[in-house]
Amino acid sequence: MNKNKLLIALLKSMVLVLVAITAFEYAKYMIFPGLTVFYAHIIGIAFGLMIVGATAYRVQNKQEKLLKEKIEETEKRLQSETSFRNVEGNYRKLFFDSMDGVCRTTLDGKIVEANKAFFDIFGGNADGIIGGSIAQFYDDPEDRIKFRHAIEKNRGVKNYELIQKRMDGTRIICSISSSYFYSQKGELEGYLTIVRDITERRRAEQEMVVFAEIGRVIGSTLDIHEVYERFATEARKLIRSDRVSVSLFHPDGKSFTIAYISGFDVAERRPGTVIPMAGSISEIFMQKQSGMIVHVESPEDLVRQFPSMNSLLFILAGVRSLIGVPLLYRNRVIGSLQFRSKTPNAYTEQDLRLAERIGTQIAGAIGNANLFADLQKMENTLRESESRFRALVERAAVGVAEVDMGTGRFYMVNRRLCDMVGRTEEEMMATTFLAITHPEDLHLHEEKTALLAAGKIGHYSLEKRYLRRDGGSVWVNLTISPLWKPGEKPGSSMIVVEDITDRKRAEAALKESEIRYRELSIIDDLTQLYNSRHFYFHLKNELERSNRYEQPLTLLLLDLDNFKHFNDTYGHVEGDEVLWRLGQVVKRCLRETDFAYRYGGEEFTVLLPMTTSVEGFVTAERIRTGFKKEIFSPAPGQDVHVTVSIGIAQYRPPEEMKAFVHRVDQLMYQGKRNGKDRVCCEPSPQEQFEGQSTLPF
Repeated sequence: MNKNKLLIALLKSMVLVLVAITAFEYAKYMIFPGLTVFYAHIIGIAFGLMIVGATAYRVQNKQEKLLKEKIEETEKRLQSETSFRNVEGNYRKLFFDSMDGVCRTTLDGKIVEANKAFFDIFGGNADGIIGGSIAQFYDDPEDRIKFRHAIEKNRGVKNYELIQKRMDGTRIICSISSSYFYSQKGELEGYLTIVRDITERRRAEQEMVVFAEIGRVIGSTLDIHEVYERFATEARKLIRSDRVSVSLFHPDGKSFTIAYISGFDVAERRPGTVIPMAGSISEIFMQKQSGMIVHVESPEDLVRQFPSMNSLLFILAGVRSLIGVPLLYRNRVIGSLQFRSKTPNAYTEQDLRLAERIGTQIAGAIGNANLFADLQKMENTLRESESRFRALVERAAVGVAEVDMGTGRFYMVNRRLCDMVGRTEEEMMATTFLAITHPEDLHLHEEKTALLAAGKIGHYSLEKRYLRRDGGSVWVNLTISPLWKPGEKPGSSMIVVEDITDRKRAEAALKESEIRYRELSIIDDLTQLYNSRHFYFHLKNELERSNRYEQPLTLLLLDLDNFKHFNDTYGHVEGDEVLWRLGQVVKRCLRETDFAYRYGGEEFTVLLPMTTSVEGFVTAERIRTGFKKEIFSPAPGQDVHVTVSIGIAQYRPPEEMKAFVHRVDQLMYQGKRNGKDRVCCEPSPQEQFEGQSTLPF
């Protein structure tokens, strides 16, 4: 191209020379015809030299421009070649230094080149892989066909997950990205594929799911046998085993009990069997306080590894692999967890770590179950202690005082009361009961003292704090009864004072423990109310409190009207919505001291402590009318109202719990028989005497 441009420039120069000669002759004969020949030659020559000079200047400029263009073109070509070499170098660096496996294959799947990471992933080397077919790494040939179709459809794939096969036959899970590979000329040569081994990641994800499920099971029940069954099912998803067992060590460390077994049966090793610790494999776990893996090739190999262990049953059962971990709770070994397999070399260090994590969860579940049992035992012990304490107080050592109802001044005190508050009898006589009452408890007397003075109640009891002379405080249970004189209003009261400081401390400790563990399955998932199991727990406590302090207690039993027909018509999803909405209405209508429960199915119960049936009727009616206003739309363009029938009754001491619940249940069914959508209660004793009721049934 540049040679052609130079030739054209020379031709133009020759033409200009001819033009100059022609101009010379023209000037000589045409422009200056009158001059002498000499001057005409001089002028013609000058004019011709000017044209030739101008022409030469233009030719030189043209040549310089062509030379500059050639230099620039050469520099660009050199830059392009350098850039290409840099890109190729970077590609090669990325190819061979990548942490992921990278390979290039032909269109028919022949492996042309691959990096070290690719060899490591598939467990081979260049000699065994380069030149071979990529098909050898597919566990299922159908997967390769689907993979090729995905590439052709999308002109490449990204993060396509497949089960691949290593050179030794081991299956792995890989995330594969692949695209077409083109030559420098733009021709399709094959595929460029990036492979990442995600087997460990998928295993870790599965571990998280399994451990979360085990944790959920542990948190949802106190039945340790149910925990054992569920954990064994989940654990087998991670650790292959033919037998799983849990053993609990006795406090003396000399024996243990097999608490749970899942898998093949072994004589003399069944649940509930008590086994001596000496000579057992559990003894090794107790001593080491760490997990271990046991692989044996033969009975002789087992004896060689554990010469002091009684290995007969181990050998007869055909066990060849074992993982055992101690169950540690609060830095104490409470048992062992064992996985056994008849397959040789079945377990790895990773399996041991998983077993240790599972053991930690199981130990926590066992510890919580034992702690809950201890709490129940403590509660029973506390109640028995309180009964004995009350009996002793009734016979002797209780504080007794006579107090003026108007001024609160002490008329009389006994030694026991003086000891309680750390004052002498003279000091007590010079002060008032308000002066020794804790400032935060002064208001506790106000309402009941007014009722007592008006003669509306015969006595009352309450718990409060008295201030001691040394600045401390003492919790006391007061029983206040007015001292009557015929024809006069009561002027003084007799106070019986029981020191309940120890009980209060124990109750505070018990309450703190209960708060920590009240997540133990007491809430109904759908309605977020307490469930039926917790209902009976609360009812038992409230009945005891009602009997002890002679306080009223009222029970409501609610049942949705025609709920089965609603479920059959609109489905259980809409039925669940009705149950949830009823739960919300009940919550809005109760006080903080009341309790609501989902009793079962479409039945709900409500406990109203310190409430008469007359007061409870108001609450029941508020619930009934409030729920009736709720609008449900189970189908497009259809609004439905659902009603509820409620039975209500007040506890009659010393009525049995089952009889009390049955009585309320019958009242609820009476309401249904009388037309539903109503509150049905028993008449008061006075109304029964008069033969009529002022309350609707």
